[in-house]
Amino acid sequence: MPEHTPSATTTTERHIILAYARRSRVDNDSDRFNVDGQLGDIRDECARRGFDKPPYIIEEFVDAKGHRSGRHEHTRPDWLKLRARLSDPRVLMVMFPKIDRASRSVRDFADLVEECAQRGVGIVSILEGVDTLATAAAATICARARSVIR
Repeated sequence: MPEHTPSATTTTERHIILAYARRSRVDNDSDRFNVDGQLGDIRDECARRGFDKPPYIIEEFVDAKGHRSGRHEHTRPDWLKLRARLSDPRVLMVMFPKIDRASRSVRDFADLVEECAQRGVGIVSILEGVDTLATAAAATICARARSVIR
């Protein structure tokens, strides 16, 4: 997976990582995709990249009460809070363990990619290896997603 190398500008201006986990249907606490497992994967990835130390700040957003479908944003209050944080110019990236934690809709995910690209915010999905910080993939992903849903 491509690795992001922080620059002086990134380190001083963009240093906030928005981490998102969502409870889905989980049968037991040992399920790898329970919220604690998702947050653990995110923390491990941040540590691997060196984003677990100052000046970096990891802000965690978790929708864990009851079953939180990724289909509708309005049913996920912490997701809406995370989306509101995208306007902060200090935000470096949004990170989640799997794309389906962020969205179950191609259109909604394409909108997220486009908004983040416009704001200079990266998207990292750990399991799929998506990393718009290290590549110019945001425009490509968005264009492909839009062509699929038309």
